[in-house]
Amino acid sequence: MPPPYVDLVPKLRTDLSYPQYDIFAGEQLVGVIHRNVPTATSEIWFWAINTVMVDSTVGAAMKGYNRGLDSAKADFRQAFDVWLAWAIAMPKWDLKRPRIDKNLKAIGVAV
Repeated sequence: MPPPYVDLVPKLRTDLSYPQYDIFAGEQLVGVIHRNVPTATSEIWFWAINTVMVDSTVGAAMKGYNRGLDSAKADFRQAFDVWLAWAIAMPKWDLKRPRIDKNLKAIGVAV
């Protein structure tokens, strides 16, 4: 059974000198997308899932760079969906489980 679909809501920060979006799932801040210093020929966006419990067993990159905002959002979405499936499948005996359950509850996923 696939994990539930969770809406991701980008909130533009207005207190910075560059575009940055804090990405929320429910009440949980799950990561960030921001533009790196643009050049005359390119615009690079950084994204990261960095405010929820993650470790190397997730099986996917939880951060990356893209040449456009839409591409960064798409890669963020894909990584979040991998994280969500990983978090839901985490065994109850795993020591990370209490923190993951807290993240899932804030996202609005029943545990």
